[in-house]
Formats: sequence, C-alpha cells, structure tokens
Amino acid sequence: IGTGDWSSDVCSSDLLLSMLGADIYYDRYAKAFYGNEWLILGFDTFFSIIKRIIPLAYVCRKMRMPVKVMVPTKITNRTLFGYSIPIMLFTAGCCMAASGLYGRILRLMHIEKNKLFEMPDSKAVLVLFLILHIIIIPIISEIHTRGALLQLLRQFGDGFAIVITALLTSLITYNLSTFCYVFVSSLVIGYFTVRTGSVITAVLMRITMAAVSYGVFMIDEFASEENGGLIVMTVMFVILAVGLVSFIKLLIEHSNNFSLNFKGRYLSFTDKCGIIVSSIPVVIGLTIIIIHTII
Repeated sequence: IGTGDWSSDVCSSDLLLSMLGADIYYDRYAKAFYGNEWLILGFDTFFSIIKRIIPLAYVCRKMRMPVKVMVPTKITNRTLFGYSIPIMLFTAGCCMAASGLYGRILRLMHIEKNKLFEMPDSKAVLVLFLILHIIIIPIISEIHTRGALLQLLRQFGDGFAIVITALLTSLITYNLSTFCYVFVSSLVIGYFTVRTGSVITAVLMRITMAAVSYGVFMIDEFASEENGGLIVMTVMFVILAVGLVSFIKLLIEHSNNFSLNFKGRYLSFTDKCGIIVSSIPVVIGLTIIIIHTII
C-alpha cells in the first residue's frame, strides 16, 4: 500500500471508491488523495483523458466543423514557429519569477502559500505522472482551447479570439494565485498559434510551459536546502537569458513577422459578444469546453 498524498483530477466520492474496493482516501480540505499511488494514477489518467476526449468528440459531431478548421496543423510561418519555444521559455521564466516574488511576499506576511503540485512518492509512478501532465494532458487541452475554442472565435477577429480565449482559460482555472500566469501564457500561446497557423505550435509551447513549471517545482521540492535555491536561480537565469536573447533577436531581425492586426472588423465588441451569446454552435462549443475544465 502506497502512502502518496498528491492532487489529481479523479472522482472525490469516498463512498464510491470504497464500494469499488479502492484503497484511496480523499481529503476534501487538502484537496488531495491518499493511499495506493498506482490506483490514484490510474483514476487520474482515466478521468483526465476521458473528460477531455468526450466533449471534443461531441463538439466535432454536433457542430460539423471540419477537422482541418478546428485543428489546423499546417505551419504557415516557420520563422515564428522556430521562435515559439524560446519565447515560451521567456514567458514561463518571467511568470515563475513573479510567482517566486509573490511567495516571498506571502512569507513576509506569515502566510503559507498553497502548493500548486503534490508529487507521488514512488519513482515509477512519478515518471508516469509527469508524462501524463507534461505531455498527454497539454496535447488534449490545446486541441480544445487553441483548437476548437480559438478557431470558433476567430470569425470575430484574431485579436478578439486570442484575448477571449486567454480570459476564459484563466477564469476557469478557479485558482486566483495562478490567474495571471495562465492569462499571460495563454495570450502568448494564442498569438503564436494564430501567426503560425498551427495548433502544433500551441501544443509545443504548452508542453514547454508545463515542463518548466514541474521542473522548477521538483528542483525546489527534492533538492537539498543548501543547494536547492541556488539550482533554481541558475535554471531560471538560463531560461530567462535564452528567452530574452531570442525575443530581442525576433524583434530586431523579424519585426515584420511579429505584428498582428488587433483592430476590430465591422462589428463592435458589444455586437461580437451578442452574436456569441446568440450563436448555438459557439455556445455549445464554449459550454462543453468550460464543463470539461471545471469537472
């Protein structure tokens, strides 16, 4: 029997779990599961994937939106595509640095900051857990957000679609401490998705963001107290340096590829929102995507 105590997406009904004979206990206060880590990982994997796959299939069937339109994969701007990961490193680095500063402020105020992640103790389970949350979930999630949702909203203008998608993605994370991080990252990912014309860009950037977040957390969590802080600072410096140099190079050498027209079309912002509310396909898509995120 394992002794893991890590958070997941799995069902929170102790009665149901006990009826199934699962050696798992859910602490509603800590929002974490305790017990057999393999069972927790199994439930986590099942519910994390199924709650994303079913809504996506439903949207594809009901809206009859061509797959090439909903999930565009052809890269139309390879210059920006090549800069997407370094820029995501810079964005993630800045957000992580801001999060660290936020944590220090809370400590000065004698307030304990909640952990964003709880890792399993077993090394084998940890590896599979990281594969799930760094690779598999980002791929499926980006097909929803920068695929279905963003492409649906692009009919109202690219700038409008990017901002609204980022805002919705941030709001439904139901975590105020990560709102700004998710919002800024979503803006960057949405911009590069539109400018490169491919959801592949969004997937790679999302994986990069997840890898940085989990990587820095693991260093801070598992490294010794004497070296942990220094290692984190070194990693953050490298990430920020690579990202900053790439960003400056992009602005200097390819500024013409970096622009995006955010001007409204013939519709005002109010008109766009009114059409969204009254459009059955758009409402179905937004509702399904929001439901899959908060369940």
